[in-house]
Amino acid sequence: ETGVLNPRPSMKTENISALLNEEVTISDTKTIFSVNGVDVEVGHASAYFDFFSSNEEAVSVKEGVVTAVGGGSATITAMLIDTPVEGEVTVTVVAPPSEPAPVPTPDQADVLPIFSDAYTNNITVTSWRTNWSSATTAVYDQQIQGDNVKAYTGLTNNAYVGIDFADDQIDATGGGMTRFTMDVFAPAGSVFTVKLVDFGPDGAFGGGDDTEKSLNFHGGSVPPFMTGQWVTLDVPLTDFDGMNFGNVAQMVLQSINVGNVWVDNIYFRK
Repeated sequence: ETGVLNPRPSMKTENISALLNEEVTISDTKTIFSVNGVDVEVGHASAYFDFFSSNEEAVSVKEGVVTAVGGGSATITAMLIDTPVEGEVTVTVVAPPSEPAPVPTPDQADVLPIFSDAYTNNITVTSWRTNWSSATTAVYDQQIQGDNVKAYTGLTNNAYVGIDFADDQIDATGGGMTRFTMDVFAPAGSVFTVKLVDFGPDGAFGGGDDTEKSLNFHGGSVPPFMTGQWVTLDVPLTDFDGMNFGNVAQMVLQSINVGNVWVDNIYFRK
């Protein structure tokens, strides 16, 4: 037979996690057609498919947009006009923590904050996810009972996300700061890594005067990293041995297995 016949649409079968209110991306959507007797594969946007959710209370489909709307999971299937699409996507919706992070107690005069609703002098962060972050990571702004938090996804297999504030560098040494603090909530995982990067006296990346140090937090660290609850990671700056703190310009979050994590109240303190 001649002409364009026998469409065989498909999408990638996978299990993915999504944060509440996150738009879900359906990957590898394509259709194979028989063109004059020869199979031709055409990759195309997911918008050519009509999607259906097995649980609209967890994952909704409206005007072709798949969105995580409630806790739970749903299976997403699709049609190309009257032809079923091969493959399905199981989406597990990860709801944010039910309670906000503890309110920090240090006085504002004793803190150099990067991110916290508790303080009014937060620095200017240029990027909460730099372009050199791992491709699988993403960041979302969320609120928990009115408290602003940053939510990160994709922190597995040592994926990392860079946070850049090089345009508003922190002089923790001159400010008399002695400790670094951040609140973290992860539903799962066992190791969470925080790296601080100082650009040195020249205030620029490179130049031979940069210093950086990573700290791994886990069940046996001080303080310990635990899942299913807010954990305050409060450490002396001396733990970042070998680092300078006069031009702190970046922070990197990394993990082998936490996946999703919420962070709040990131600051240096006396």
